[in-house]
Amino acid sequence: MRYIILLLPLFLFAMSSPYQTLSIDEKLTIFTQYFMDKTLKSKVPPPPKKEKLKDDGASLKPIKYEKYFNYIQRIKNIKESRKKEQKKLDEEYLGKIGFYNGKLKTLKKFYHQKKNITPILEDSLNKAFTVVYGKPILKDIKYDSFTNKLTATLDVDDLYQIESFVPQKLEIFIYKDFVADFVENFDLATVLVNFDFEKDYIKYKDVDIVYKSATYKGCFLSKPTDKFHIKVKVNDKIFEPIDPKKESK
Repeated sequence: MRYIILLLPLFLFAMSSPYQTLSIDEKLTIFTQYFMDKTLKSKVPPPPKKEKLKDDGASLKPIKYEKYFNYIQRIKNIKESRKKEQKKLDEEYLGKIGFYNGKLKTLKKFYHQKKNITPILEDSLNKAFTVVYGKPILKDIKYDSFTNKLTATLDVDDLYQIESFVPQKLEIFIYKDFVADFVENFDLATVLVNFDFEKDYIKYKDVDIVYKSATYKGCFLSKPTDKFHIKVKVNDKIFEPIDPKKESK
């Protein structure tokens, strides 16, 4: 239920005009980019906070029986001291900005590497798949003890009825000793669809089935011919550094 509530704004976004007229490719692209951005933002550390001196107004008030000249001199000394302390804090803050910007630069370079962004892309694509088609599930589990072959149908629990998914037949590879338990409780498994990436195009590859902390492979008996044009990229604005000149004003 919580998962559905979190995705409800996306559902409304996808179904409202003019987005309802978009192609499947465009919808998958929009949602994949959205989830990628969200994940990358979570990798960015919080920016440094600029410290300010506490306003000690009480020290600026005249002291009883204090001579005027002494009062003026004391105020002058206090202001000069506070000015030096604030300057020190400002310099420390600029140092923190430099360190923070260095982290952002490193993260940006890291996630521009294919091997590092691919896991995030795959996870984002699965989430986009769930929004557009529905939550992947297994149906029609069958086990042939003679051939030791476990088959099932990959289908979806259609959450938002945005696009229709064509069910696909799978062969699932599980150790023989675990088959009976899986057949009885397969509805507890988490199903993840994997894709082959070729430039800006993707197509179905296979399926990961996570059950009781173990991951099993599901292969399509007849490889789907669907091919999607998904054009997403690392959003560099997420790693935009803080401008020290603006912060020093």
